[in-house]
Amino acid sequence: EITYGDWSSDVCSSDLQFAYSSETTSIYRRDRDLDSRNRDNLHTFAPNLNGVIIWRPTDWLDLALELIAEREFALHEEASVTKPDGTVEVARQRRLSILVDQAYATIRTSPFEFTAGRRNYEDDRRWLYDTSMDIVSATYRAGRLRVEAFAGREIYRSLELAPRIRETPDRTNTYVVYADYRGLEDHRLAAYTIYRNDLTHTEGRPRISGV
Repeated sequence: EITYGDWSSDVCSSDLQFAYSSETTSIYRRDRDLDSRNRDNLHTFAPNLNGVIIWRPTDWLDLALELIAEREFALHEEASVTKPDGTVEVARQRRLSILVDQAYATIRTSPFEFTAGRRNYEDDRRWLYDTSMDIVSATYRAGRLRVEAFAGREIYRSLELAPRIRETPDRTNTYVVYADYRGLEDHRLAAYTIYRNDLTHTEGRPRISGV
C-alpha cells in the first residue's frame, strides 16, 4: 500500500478557518491466496479530498465540519475469484463516498467547555485513543489544570452522505476521564481512565487506568 501526492492549503481569519488537503492511496496485491494458478491479482488507487471548516461566530461558540470525499478505482481486478474453500468472490461495485468525519459544536463558559457531536479524538502519543467519536463532553480548565470527561460511541449514527454505505453503527459505549497538570517546568502530570461497555456482550467491559 502506497500513499502519495499529498497537498494541502488553509485560510484563516478572526472567526473562520478553512483547510483542505488531498492524498491518493494505491494498493497492489499479488497472489492473495499464495496460489499462482488462481488469477486473483488486484491493483487499485483511491484519491480523496478532505476539507474542514471551523466557524467562531462568537467568543463562546465554535462550530466545526469536516468532510472526506473518496472514490476507489480498479486498475486491474478479476470479475470473480474462486477462493481456496470453493466460494466465489465477485468484484464489488465502487462508488463515490462522502463521509462526515467531524461535525460538532463547542460552547465555552469559563472555566467550563461543553462539546456535542462527532469529533476526532487522539491523545498526544496516540497510545490511548485515536479515532472519531460521536460524543458529549465537558472540560474544566483552571490555570495549568485541565480535566476532561466524555462519553459516546465511535459510530452512533451513520453519517455517510453518498450512496455507498460504509459506516455501521456500533453498540459499544466508551467513557473517558482525563486530567493533566502542567505546573512543573518541562513536566506534565496526567491520569486517565477509559471504560468500554459492549452492549452486544462480545468484547466485555474492559477498563484501563493509568498515570
